[in-house]
Amino acid sequence: MLGTPCGGLSGRPKDFVDHQIAEVIQSSNFMRTTKVNSITMPPDLAKQAEALAKKENPTMSELMREALRRYQQPPMLFDLREYIRQLAP
Repeated sequence: MLGTPCGGLSGRPKDFVDHQIAEVIQSSNFMRTTKVNSITMPPDLAKQAEALAKKENPTMSELMREALRRYQQPPMLFDLREYIRQLAP
């Protein structure tokens, strides 16, 4: 748990311990396999996205990844899927 005094750091202030942990993580060979991005959207769209993520995807990140994958599909393939959806009851 971050900020919990431990080992040689016991008795030190929480901020000091958090800083020491952050330095260890940054200086280690720890490498992310993902890149963190931040997006902004109007509140009503954010609510829709959160509801859709809760219903369709395990996380908001997965919803955004799926949206990007669908956005990158060739337009003809996307239009065909939409046409089929319109035909289905």
